[in-house]
Amino acid sequence: MALLTAGCVEATWNVVANDDGSGSFEWRYVFDDNVVGLDAGSDDAAMRAGCLQFIRRFEGVGSVQPRIPGVETLIQSRHGDGRCSYVATTSWSADESDKVFDALAEDGGPKFRRITGGGWGFDFDTSFIDDYWESGGLPFRAADVLQPTFTLSLTLPGVPLGHNADSVEGTTLVWIVDLTEPDDIPRVLRAETTGPSGGTVVPLIGGVLFAILVVFLARAKWRRRQAR
Repeated sequence: MALLTAGCVEATWNVVANDDGSGSFEWRYVFDDNVVGLDAGSDDAAMRAGCLQFIRRFEGVGSVQPRIPGVETLIQSRHGDGRCSYVATTSWSADESDKVFDALAEDGGPKFRRITGGGWGFDFDTSFIDDYWESGGLPFRAADVLQPTFTLSLTLPGVPLGHNADSVEGTTLVWIVDLTEPDDIPRVLRAETTGPSGGTVVPLIGGVLFAILVVFLARAKWRRRQAR
């Protein structure tokens, strides 16, 4: 999804879980040059080196890490258009899903669970934000100036049933968290979906058809008795 452009610090997580358990997770952080402390008068090589040095300091902060043991992660740092960015992308197969979900859930990370009937559940304790505030070296501390934002885009199988997301488009739920307003941040980002078919729709149709059949058979039996 497109990154927000309102703040000088942007954190975006794009998470996709498929029905068989496979999925992907993208961590994306973008900082304006003035946040990183880069001199606009420097040449391109110096700007790229300064961006990389900043990213190395930044990487690994927080409870949810972009590296999952045993699963390949592609990490890129870039500099251009006055911005320094860090992107880590990992994807996993259905066979790796249990390992990945367990790793993500460690230390207060996002929790995925299957729901009886084919749906999915998601819970994410936002106390991870406190890690950024307390990390010491990150620009998130200057929130009154930088207006940092955190955006979580989550795609789950099935039909969204209950959630506290800011918006929903199809099977994708989006939370946009203003880190300058800690009192307004939900303590848990949560979502549940029904099965891919809508969960209760098929059983409901089956129940209605069964009821019609029972009434039909009862009436047929009553008519036979009347004919005797």
